[in-house]
Amino acid sequence: MIVRRPDWPVGRLATFELRDYRTDLEHALQVTDEHAAAYADLRTQLDQVLAEQRERLTLSFQRGWRAERRA
Repeated sequence: MIVRRPDWPVGRLATFELRDYRTDLEHALQVTDEHAAAYADLRTQLDQVLAEQRERLTLSFQRGWRAERRA
């Protein structure tokens, strides 16, 4: 399965774009053999997305904003 990389770096994606990209990556990982060459790249991309989502959630709580978690 091919996952289209966003036009912007992960840190510049809107929240909904980040969510959609995460969903695409998670689906791709489910249907890709973990020994395939693309698997490690997909996993790295997903780790970057998860880190960005965690950072945004942390910042929103630190600033006292109401944060809604959408998976």
